[in-house]
Amino acid sequence: IQELQKEKEKKEIEQKELLYFIQNEIPLSDIFADSRLRQVHQELYKMKDPHVIAHLTQPESVRTLINNFILDPSINTESQSLFECAAVIFDYKVESILKTVAEDKEYLNILFNTFFTSQFTKLPSPRKHLFIRLLMWLFESQSDTMLLFIKQSENHWMEKLILNAHDDEKLELLRFIFSTEKRISNGENGCVLKTLDFSCILHGLMSKNLPSLDVVHHLYKTVCSIYGFDSAMAREPFIYEQFKIPRFVLSLLGDPNTCCESVDFLCDCILPVYECIDDPSIASSFLDLLSSYDSQYASLIHSSSKVLQHCGLKLVYTFLKKKCSNLTKPLLSYCIDLFFLHHRSNVIHNSVGDIVDTIFQISDPQFLSILINDNNIIERIMDAYDEESVAEYYGHLIKMARCVLTCEAKEVVDNHVVKGERWQQLVEVLRQEKKELLPPSKELRIMRQKQMARGVGIGHGVNPLVPFGSFGGGTGADSPRGTSTASSPSSVSGLSPSPIPTSKGVTSVSNTDATS
Repeated sequence: IQELQKEKEKKEIEQKELLYFIQNEIPLSDIFADSRLRQVHQELYKMKDPHVIAHLTQPESVRTLINNFILDPSINTESQSLFECAAVIFDYKVESILKTVAEDKEYLNILFNTFFTSQFTKLPSPRKHLFIRLLMWLFESQSDTMLLFIKQSENHWMEKLILNAHDDEKLELLRFIFSTEKRISNGENGCVLKTLDFSCILHGLMSKNLPSLDVVHHLYKTVCSIYGFDSAMAREPFIYEQFKIPRFVLSLLGDPNTCCESVDFLCDCILPVYECIDDPSIASSFLDLLSSYDSQYASLIHSSSKVLQHCGLKLVYTFLKKKCSNLTKPLLSYCIDLFFLHHRSNVIHNSVGDIVDTIFQISDPQFLSILINDNNIIERIMDAYDEESVAEYYGHLIKMARCVLTCEAKEVVDNHVVKGERWQQLVEVLRQEKKELLPPSKELRIMRQKQMARGVGIGHGVNPLVPFGSFGGGTGADSPRGTSTASSPSSVSGLSPSPIPTSKGVTSVSNTDATS
């Protein structure tokens, strides 16, 4: 108890000593030079002592904090301690201290200049994160002052941030500045980008960073997502010098090294902005530009590379969604061919499935005619369903068949559907097979073929790919393909299934018998 009492008295003496120095305006640098006083200062600051905070808001104290904050902690133990003290003080986001920093251009220039030095890029990630957080807190708490500074800065900090957007830290700060500007100005009024020739800078970045479009893609996408695809900030780079940026992106489609990034740029930025263009003349001119590259789109789908094929499919799907549907008409046949050509490509099957699903949803007669008449998609679905290799993409095929059944333009589809037994059997499968999208195993298919040859257990004309017991063991409408059974499954040699009543009154084979 006596030791605790002594420790308490010692702390009180140290705190009185520190407050005496503060009241007599002893510089912060002198106080931090003593490790003992430095620790006491941190304790009082965390307790939000008004005398300590008032002392920290003085210009000389702020300068000391900034100088300590930009120190390299790896130099020695002392610099590490000074940096940690400054980091803790800024980390508490005391508004009066941040206001003092924001109102002095000299302090801000020191911070931004450090941000662009080569030494900063070599700092460890936690240290970089602390630095960026400080700048973000300044923009968050002193938004008007900071935005005015960055617009009017003679050092062109905003332009430097954009030109260095390949660094994740710079792009993160840019994103925060854009969000802050939009929050306080309700959109584009006084936008920080209006003080720059953003379109020209963006085009210069594209040329500078070739063959990669990744930097410009993320930067433009950030601007579009924050200000909106229909905003002036998104529209100006789009129409800049007669579509100079979109034209540049389209020209890269023919290069395998830049094709994927070019397609991503088009689908994520260029085409969504085009969709928001209200001027008919601009929209028509851009559509003509897109049409002039139709051979490039076809070459992507015809490519032997599945990566490039997927890029072509992504373009077709985006064209359908973004008021460029006419561009897709000559490409649909290639897309459907890819679906049935590749039996083991989930990416291609998903992409083509999305395209077909979109066409059946919009129910445009011209597109439906291309699918049903020109490409015989319904016949091809039924043919594929009867093939041995259907097991490799069974689920995708079933989903495509369901698109036909759920099409809103029933009269259009029904006029083209073959009213034959094969289609009706497939329809019956789709109606009963609600969740099961897995194909039957090879063993079950062999068993079905043997049963069909012997005429046992299954009606004639029934596809052997339907799993035994999937739809119950009844007859008539309850049998697998909606056909009557020649005899009960129990009459098959080697199988002794025990009919078990289900909740719907349909009998099925027991688990034990099915396993055997």
